[in-house]
Amino acid sequence: SFPYYIDGIAFGGVPEHVDCAVALDFNSTTDDGVVCQDTKVCVIEGTTHEEVMARLLPEEVIVRVREDLDGFPNQCNVMASESASINSEAVKLLGYTGPYKISEQRFSREPISAVTRQGDPRWSDFVEWIIQGLIFAEEEDITQSQSFRFDSTTIFGGNDTHPHPTLEKMFEHANEVRGNYGEVYNVNVESFLQRSGMNLLNKGDSPIIYSFPLGDTSIEGPQIEVASPTVKAIKARGYLSCGVSLRKGFAEFDDITHKWNGFDVELCRAIAAALFDGVDHVRYTDMPAVQRFQELEDGLVDVLARLTTHTLARDVKEPTIGQGLSFSSPYFHDGLKFGGVGSKTQCANNRDVISPDCQDLRICVLEGTTILSRVQELFRDEYIVPKLNFNEIILSLNDDEGGCNAVAGGFHDVALQSIEERGYVGDQPYTVGENVFSKDPLALTTLQSDPLWSDFVRWIFWALVYAEENGINQATASDMPSTKLFGPLRTNALYHAVNAVGNYGEIYDRNFQELVPRGGLHELNVDFGPMMRALPGIALK
Repeated sequence: SFPYYIDGIAFGGVPEHVDCAVALDFNSTTDDGVVCQDTKVCVIEGTTHEEVMARLLPEEVIVRVREDLDGFPNQCNVMASESASINSEAVKLLGYTGPYKISEQRFSREPISAVTRQGDPRWSDFVEWIIQGLIFAEEEDITQSQSFRFDSTTIFGGNDTHPHPTLEKMFEHANEVRGNYGEVYNVNVESFLQRSGMNLLNKGDSPIIYSFPLGDTSIEGPQIEVASPTVKAIKARGYLSCGVSLRKGFAEFDDITHKWNGFDVELCRAIAAALFDGVDHVRYTDMPAVQRFQELEDGLVDVLARLTTHTLARDVKEPTIGQGLSFSSPYFHDGLKFGGVGSKTQCANNRDVISPDCQDLRICVLEGTTILSRVQELFRDEYIVPKLNFNEIILSLNDDEGGCNAVAGGFHDVALQSIEERGYVGDQPYTVGENVFSKDPLALTTLQSDPLWSDFVRWIFWALVYAEENGINQATASDMPSTKLFGPLRTNALYHAVNAVGNYGEIYDRNFQELVPRGGLHELNVDFGPMMRALPGIALK
């Protein structure tokens, strides 16, 4: 599931020796006479903690134990584990009454998630969205006593006319138990571990890009060329088929060179390079939003890298194909904004259809998108003009009788540079409103029916983020770790991905920096800042 608690390895123990461990000093004697050479650090064997400590500490300092709190304070004077596991209350229960502290520094990120069986995607989705619902409730300030504010849902059973009698109120019932995420945290954890850092709500104005821990990459997993039907098909045809949408910064085709470029294009190149030992055998298909999921199900494309928002409905049961989809972590955080000509920008931005200048407001928006759904929540149908593609939108803006004088889209869609490069030549100046009306995390999308392929796509994206986090770029891609998790033939998959396109930051700078300067949610979360941010799709009454 989405991590419901994010911790990191900290050092806890006798304060003076914790200071030695934090400083990685195991030789000197402090001013207070503490001999750092006597520092011993307990860590649970066979865990990611042990892997981190083995890279960080001299072997003679490490004491391997079976469980948290084992060995302290007799075998070791410092413990290395998540702060929640070695908190002061837990240590007191051991009978230890001496001085104790936990370091502020964290030496890893440990996303704690609910774990389900991979063979039951609907159950996994249910668990995921219960957690999402609690985070969403805190975002919307829905407390335990206000659980009735959740709208009913038929997504996990029944239909609009015959909903499942129990699951239709799943979000309301879950919140009634102990309240929203913040209330749950306060009741269970706050007394001994103050809520901070990555467990705070991210309000959309701070970094959220980060990779998940790789774990033990030496373990040999199933050979993906054999175990994944999608990869079998890709290998048989000789190239990756990638669904994109022609859009400034994301996917553009050069009519002169006959080459594709853009952020989405480079994500597909990375996946293809990881599959074809460094050769980016990939073909791109520009497809309308309304057809993308059907073409994915029909096997015409293997992955969608075309501005697809991860939502509740698409995750569980996408309406056009009747089945759930799998998503990577968001690679771009978008949101609905309005642009327009003359005074119409502020009409749309202020949701004003009453003022004399605003009564003829007409907003063009792409069909089959979450943007359209959100615009329909904000305006009546008489003010909305659905269009099949952005070329139609530009033609309408250029023509005084074309049907619209405003446009709804993501940050990149409505940007002045994007509109002008697409051909806007109207008489009135074009401007963009300042308000943001939605949350649109864009993610790589695959079919839920091939979980190994979905995992591969997800981890290739995380590899690009991991590279930036660790100072690895395209020129130093050989520093990427090897892995056998997708079989022995894909040992260098992570290297090939980064070698083909560089790290996340390099890709962003090439394609977006002039259009949507990097900042906020698109920055690396290197300082353990807020990470709790619900996905869209849960409705309120």
